[in-house]
Order: sequence, then structure tokens, then C-alpha cells
Amino acid sequence: MKDLEANRENLFKYGYCVVRNLLSSEEVEYCKTVIEKISAKMKADVVIGIHNHKECWNFIAHKKLLNIIKNLLGSEIRYLYVGATRREQKGDCFYGWHRDNTCRLFGIGPDWNKKELYNIVRAGIYLSSYDIANSGVNIIPFSHKTRYSFSSLLRLFHWKTKNSNNLFIKMIRKNFEKFIGINIKTNPGDCVLFLANVMHSGIPPT
Repeated sequence: MKDLEANRENLFKYGYCVVRNLLSSEEVEYCKTVIEKISAKMKADVVIGIHNHKECWNFIAHKKLLNIIKNLLGSEIRYLYVGATRREQKGDCFYGWHRDNTCRLFGIGPDWNKKELYNIVRAGIYLSSYDIANSGVNIIPFSHKTRYSFSSLLRLFHWKTKNSNNLFIKMIRKNFEKFIGINIKTNPGDCVLFLANVMHSGIPPT
């Protein structure tokens, strides 16, 4: 109960919460094996639409995950599915902060109705460790509540200069990445739940 209350507070206050050890070590190894087979078959390091593969269903709709979300949001939950796997990252990769909700401009549209509690969450399940593979997600806390923050201003600069070939600006951009948001570090089997309207980015994996 204590963990549940802490997760609920973190989710709605900061925009995310972390569920440690959602999957057992055996389940992690099973998922890795399945993803390796699908990746090899499709000849892709990033697989979009893993719901099309029946062998993925038992961890897409993992009973423990669904129970946690029901306890956080109530029993009447719906599955809004957009799923992909990323096996590895080849070449340079920069952070790409974004929101996953429908109304992505802050304050514009029904997603930002202050009279209703926004309750659409995304779930990221991680099969590697941060120390080995940069496993995790970068999140800008409070970005589901506040239009501007130090992190969001840095992100705005980052986005405005994304096509610049100026070496000085590129150097600044690369250093700014360290200060935009916070890295949520994960271990195999961990899960990060975050509101779809919070600014986030995948951590470029190794």
C-alpha cells in the first residue's frame, strides 16, 4: 500500500513513477529471446507493432502491470497500444523530447482540461541495465503541469537548433542534453509508467 501511494503521488506530481522488478529474471530472458527472434526475422533493430506477435502478448498485457495500473487509475482502464522494441542503437543518436498525447501543445485541447484528472499513461519495460546499455528514459518532471521550466527552455533551444551544422552550436547541444530532464535509470525487469502528456525522450542506448 505504501508503494502504491508513493507511485500515485509521483505519477501525478512529477509525471512518472518507477516500478522495480515488474518482470522476473526468467521473464526478462524470455522477452529477450522473443525480441531477438522477431528482430532477426524482420531484419530490424527497432521493431514496430509487437502486438502483431502472439508470443509478446503475455508481457504486453502482463497481469502484474495491469493490476498496478488499475490500482493507480481505477478498474476501468483501457489499453491504448503503441508498441515497439529497440534492440540496440547504431551510430549517433540525439535525444528527441516529445509528448505522446493527442493534444501536444501545452494548454491547448481537451488533454489540458483542468477540471479533469489526466489519466493516460505509457509503460516502458526495460530488459537491460543502465550501467551496461543506457537503459531507461529521460523525463522532464512537471512538464505536464508547467509550460516553462529551465529544462523546457533548454529543450526549446535544442529543438530550434536541431538542423544546425555549426560546430559550436552542435557542441552546445550535446552538452545541453546532460541538463534537459533527468535520466530514469532502469535494471532488467523494471518498468517506468509516465503520463502521456509529460515531456520525455528515450536515452540513446548502447
